[in-house]
Amino acid sequence: MNNRLQQLLLSLALAFSMPGQASEIMPNQREISGPNILLENLYLSPLTASSPKIPKITLGPSPGLNETRNIAFEEASTHISNYGFTPEAFGWKKNQVLILSRKTKIIDKTELLDHLSIALIEATPNLDGDLEIELIRDPGEIRITDEPFELRLVDSLFNGIKSRFIVPFEILVSGEVVYKASAALQAKIVKEIWLSSRRLNRGEALDESSFYLARKDILLINGSPLDASDSMSGLESRSTILQDRPILSRYTARIPVVKRGDLVDAVLKKGILSITMKVYIMDQGAPGDTIRVRNPKSKKQLKGVVSDDSTIRIL
Repeated sequence: MNNRLQQLLLSLALAFSMPGQASEIMPNQREISGPNILLENLYLSPLTASSPKIPKITLGPSPGLNETRNIAFEEASTHISNYGFTPEAFGWKKNQVLILSRKTKIIDKTELLDHLSIALIEATPNLDGDLEIELIRDPGEIRITDEPFELRLVDSLFNGIKSRFIVPFEILVSGEVVYKASAALQAKIVKEIWLSSRRLNRGEALDESSFYLARKDILLINGSPLDASDSMSGLESRSTILQDRPILSRYTARIPVVKRGDLVDAVLKKGILSITMKVYIMDQGAPGDTIRVRNPKSKKQLKGVVSDDSTIRIL
């Protein structure tokens, strides 16, 4: 028999009890917090400075969400007397009944979004920007017991955060799952990126005077935009970039400092031995690039890393 039916039957019993007895049966209703019923929850009298100091003693588990627990005088008297008190000191009278229920709260939209945002950020440690989310659909009322709770994502974000996506989640109280659902979200990942302040032609050397920083949603950008931490020094455009467009990494390349046919110094190091020779460049390259070179005397082709416009380090 569920607790709501028990409560209804109790009310009917009170209504149809024998004359002269109904007034003696006085049910009290009380909401309690926490996973357990405590001795102090049985104290019915108003709390004053002269009220007894009640120890924190657990009597049993609290009723669950949307459940009640009825405690009659006989049960309450036993608990109270076991710990050195009298039912009268706790405000009890014979035939009295205490109806306990769990104190609840509603998780509103703002609180739900805050917890979802924290869970998503923890699930994506390499998130590059500030996450902003909104609910596409109202999930309805989420009522839980009035205690600290944890929101946990059910599945890993295999596909990452998208502009629109669905994320399954569950809410736990004291380690127990009390609510499960999926949230339909609209997301933004916002960061400061470089945008062109004018049209840039292919092969044009880049400098920061031709760009400005603006906060943009990078989920709407197809590619990896350069941000405030990226320097334009030593870069050129690989294609035409229109005004007010984000500067993507694939649109830029390092400016070559050597080109095919250049005669430069090549350094070969083995242990403490260092040999310097002249070589011809066979590929253009920027500092750090690995390119092909040729020894003009032996005609042998080698590979080396560009150090600067006049030196190659042979691999």
